[in-house]
Amino acid sequence: MYTPDANFESVAQHCLAMIFALARRIPGQDRRIRTGNFGKSGYDGIDLRGKTLGLVGFGRIGRRLLELVGPLDMHLLIYHPSNRDENLPRNTDKVKSVEAVLRGSDIVSLHCPLNEDNRGLINSRTIGLMKQGAFLINTARGGLVVETDLVDALRDQRLGGAALDVFEKEPPVKSNPLFTMDNVIATSHIAGSSDQSLHNMGRNSVDNVLAILRGESVDAKVLLNLTACPSVRITTNPHDQTN
Repeated sequence: MYTPDANFESVAQHCLAMIFALARRIPGQDRRIRTGNFGKSGYDGIDLRGKTLGLVGFGRIGRRLLELVGPLDMHLLIYHPSNRDENLPRNTDKVKSVEAVLRGSDIVSLHCPLNEDNRGLINSRTIGLMKQGAFLINTARGGLVVETDLVDALRDQRLGGAALDVFEKEPPVKSNPLFTMDNVIATSHIAGSSDQSLHNMGRNSVDNVLAILRGESVDAKVLLNLTACPSVRITTNPHDQTN
């Protein structure tokens, strides 16, 4: 059993913070002013209104992020492998492929699990599909991105910036070239950690254990291995969950 609802809010908020930080170049401005440079020359922050945000993966985190960016009047492109029809807010379109998200988005945010089908999803070829100067955000799994290809794209200014909470190798080595780049924002796999999410993880874990011990029904979405608890009463269809 696990706690799928514990930290999606924290990750979505962290991703939103990264969107703002990239768009407004906040880390770079912070570094400049600390060195005594108060000038405005060369500043190239962008407004988010009217820009396109692409979500690769549309589970709990992606859906919450969609809600959070609602007031910004952005256009959203969404890819989820289920491709099921559903009612979505205005300015939001589901597309049939990851490539369609990459081609159409000013900001691409990854929200998919890592598997052998999508390992290295963001590489030199797929980066080549993205808009010139687009931003990449990864709060999902480091293995989704080929870091050497990302480094090349950032150095060549093919991409305008990247915000990364996860890396191919964790912990990353200090000499990782991403850490030398002014157009990179990095955090240490903490997107899912907050005061509330850590509380939720502990509380939900205890609730899971007590449900089994008391013989109560449990929601199928918290069960990773149904065969381990064949006598558990399930309240929802495990195949009906939004992942």
